[in-house]
Amino acid sequence: MKTSKILLLVLAFVSFGIIPANAVMRKVPVYLYSLFSLEKPSDARIMALGNSLVADYSGNGASFSNPATLAMFKGVSASYHTRWFDYYNELEDCRLQSYRALLETPIGVFGLKYDRFDKEYDFVGTTVYSPGTLGYIETGILNWRFFDYTAALSYGVNITDNIAIGVNGKMFNQNAELSPGIVVDTLGNIMALASRSNPAYLCDIGLLFHFDGFLSESNIADQISLGIALQNFGSDLRIKYTTSAYDYIVQLPRYLRVGMSYSFRTNEDIPLLKCQISAEYRKWLNHEKGYEREVDFGGAGFEAKIFDLLFLRIGGESQPITNVFGEEGTLNFRYGVGLSLSAKRIGIELPLRMLFDYGVQPLNNNFYLDKKNMDVFSFKLMYDSSVFE
Repeated sequence: MKTSKILLLVLAFVSFGIIPANAVMRKVPVYLYSLFSLEKPSDARIMALGNSLVADYSGNGASFSNPATLAMFKGVSASYHTRWFDYYNELEDCRLQSYRALLETPIGVFGLKYDRFDKEYDFVGTTVYSPGTLGYIETGILNWRFFDYTAALSYGVNITDNIAIGVNGKMFNQNAELSPGIVVDTLGNIMALASRSNPAYLCDIGLLFHFDGFLSESNIADQISLGIALQNFGSDLRIKYTTSAYDYIVQLPRYLRVGMSYSFRTNEDIPLLKCQISAEYRKWLNHEKGYEREVDFGGAGFEAKIFDLLFLRIGGESQPITNVFGEEGTLNFRYGVGLSLSAKRIGIELPLRMLFDYGVQPLNNNFYLDKKNMDVFSFKLMYDSSVFE
């Protein structure tokens, strides 16, 4: 009963939205807009494993892919993640940052996160001051700043020994600012580079099925898990440009994610080896007409954990279009490493550890980029025991 009430409260939160009765609205395609904090994982582990963790059983809390994976988490954690998008020199400060916290309670696992993507650069242009009046015009250096963010409250719980459910309640928003003034193109037309938007309220819901595997050897244990999630169901994003009388409506992409993972480990007190293989298929459900060929995504990854200390990761992600992140229809390669430092290794009898994760995503150099790779870094501080015991 407590679980049902919590799920209903989160669903009520994400269904809330306000659109003024006097707004004049136009619908525009979603592909015209940046959705980095909503669509790109900032966690180095998720990125290195090909964004394939809808069925993750590791307990690391991959709520970006499936909120039901939170149910496997134990203890308390706080983390910071950053992913650079500086593939052109002009995008030196362009990055996605994330702050997250997880807490295991007697009624399930709760998570909070805030992801923010920032892009800023200077360029030479012409600005007009006091639009709508005589004003004056000046040519010089303009500064353009853009950001989008996603804030989320997550919950996951095991409802049986083999089934977990979870939900994310999310708020997504974006804004653009131009300083000083408003840009005018070479024909004298005012360009709408500055905008404000009303946030979209969204919901993800997921299931995770987990059960013992096939190995019966006493010194080896294995686990199989299957995951399914529906993402980004809720209200639309409403954008208002400074130079337009219209409100522009963007229907954010909704996804179906399905996948599996298989893991095995040796049974020592400190396992010599623990491995996980993961795979995922993702489908864009509410695509615009004419984009039927651009709806299928996939990912796969392999992770090895050695002596509960060192992580080695390799993965790939396929996409239905060619862009700076890779070629259409191919498994675009990425890799990463991680280091887990336990307090017990230095004689402190506390279930405390720090995790450092680093990932590299090679870029598609057919676009004549200034960099060959994108870097992702994560830091996690974890207390691996319930604070309610």
